[in-house]
Amino acid sequence: GTMDFDRAAARLASDQRNSRRTARSKPVGLGVSVQARREAEERRKRTAERLASQRRDRSRLTYAVRYMDRCDGWLGVNRSLGRPVAATTTASTSQQPTWNPRPSLLLRPASIHGDGDKLSLPPSVLAALAESGLVGGSVEGGQQPLAFRVGILNGQYQFPSSQAVKGIMEKAPIDKDSGDVVDSDTDESDMDEEDGTDGEGRKGKKPSQDTAAYLEELAHRYMAYTHATVVEFTMEEGQVGLPEPVSSVLLRSTSIPRKRTVDPASASSSNAPAVEDDAADASGKEEPLPMQVDDDGGEKTPGHLAWGLFDVPDVDVEITLIKLPKGKHCTLVPTPDSVRNGFYNLKDIKLVLEQSLIRTRATLSVNDCVHSWHRGKKFDLVVKDVTPSGFGAVSCINTDIEVDFSAPEGMEKSLSAEIPKAEETDANSSSSFAPGSGYKLSDGPPKSSQEDVRVDSSQNVSTPVINLPDEPPADQKDNVCTVQIRGDGATGRRRFDIKATTMTNLFAFASVSCNLNDVEGKSFRLVTRFPRRVFEDANDTTLEEAGIGQGQEMFMVERL
Repeated sequence: GTMDFDRAAARLASDQRNSRRTARSKPVGLGVSVQARREAEERRKRTAERLASQRRDRSRLTYAVRYMDRCDGWLGVNRSLGRPVAATTTASTSQQPTWNPRPSLLLRPASIHGDGDKLSLPPSVLAALAESGLVGGSVEGGQQPLAFRVGILNGQYQFPSSQAVKGIMEKAPIDKDSGDVVDSDTDESDMDEEDGTDGEGRKGKKPSQDTAAYLEELAHRYMAYTHATVVEFTMEEGQVGLPEPVSSVLLRSTSIPRKRTVDPASASSSNAPAVEDDAADASGKEEPLPMQVDDDGGEKTPGHLAWGLFDVPDVDVEITLIKLPKGKHCTLVPTPDSVRNGFYNLKDIKLVLEQSLIRTRATLSVNDCVHSWHRGKKFDLVVKDVTPSGFGAVSCINTDIEVDFSAPEGMEKSLSAEIPKAEETDANSSSSFAPGSGYKLSDGPPKSSQEDVRVDSSQNVSTPVINLPDEPPADQKDNVCTVQIRGDGATGRRRFDIKATTMTNLFAFASVSCNLNDVEGKSFRLVTRFPRRVFEDANDTTLEEAGIGQGQEMFMVERL
């Protein structure tokens, strides 16, 4: 019986081993293992594709940032107005690259007098410009005239926002294997607007052919922006003085908050609550601005504070130093009010243009409104287009701009009927013009070798005739100073050779230009505003010997 039991147990154990062996050899277990490996491989592929896609997206974004930075380089945006700001194009692996023009200032706006585009900035800006070598010399000597982009930032902006820049990202040359941008020779070249070459003379694409997407992105970054220059550096730190033409451009959108500044002195004297933004310090005491303020009855000197005269933005304004190309052509459109005031009947359009462009403007931006006056009538002209057109703005300094006029939209037919009547009335006028005609600011009758300057005979004073030295030829750059005289509501402008012109000539020119009836300069003196220099003697000292160098100088007349 024992032997049968042992044989039965051994047989049972053998059967169990065979059953386990058979179970392990079935294909179901093999199928589960293959499926698991296949799923793991799919997960690895999806992870690799996701990382490759993220790398390509990052490369495309980097390509767009490089494009925007290249356009900033063409505009000279990298020049500093304050403390250096770290570059944003090289971001860490955990941070997406982005574009942010640098370095800029955010300043609180205040209203100042002026019919043009001239700001008033704090002294710290002048110090930064002087440290960078951007002021202190002559424009003709190689320095660029100062120009700024003035804008109100869009708080909701994220780069990229424009469809044009997004299109550039999609067209970025990406290497299929590495996912990186394929470098090209022209990506980082710093092209010059005038000749389309970089700093080493290599030819390249001009900015005007490559900046449409840049301008579209700027339109998203700013709620409104324009361009301007500077008249003086006397504003309180943290503030910027805006003339009415600049402020009105920034306030075209009704969504931008606005305010009117209030003179702290008058507000405190009347016990009225101050509505000047945040001019109070941490202790709650308000500090008045330490700059000149024109009285109501005085001359409205450009750059002086104009309390409550017009609205200014109630938000900080971004100021960015740029370098605009010299203007060659622009098209101006008179507003309907200007047409009704008789703009197309003006006999001397050159006089109006010189006042509006040469005397009050240093920049022209598309859609800006240029204010001009003629015999007590105001004529507003809207800038329709400019050439070069790459950045939608040009510089008016040291250049001849050809100007065309276009009729306001919807008024072409009515004007075509009115203009012939005006031409019949003024048949003998050689300067009549019509919509669509062109005019060059440098055009004019030839000058005699000895220029005669006369006071208007309508004034009840004697009419002195003075002889000035020949005005330097247009192509002469050395030893030439462009002089502007302002005083008693009148202005004068002329180019002088600083080696051939004496202080007697300068005082005589000032007397005649401002109707002072004192060619010997005994009743007035000439001063520059910043830095302040005083010239009181009309003598035979040349301008160069008196410390007046080549470039540009503006003199204010002060009565003695």
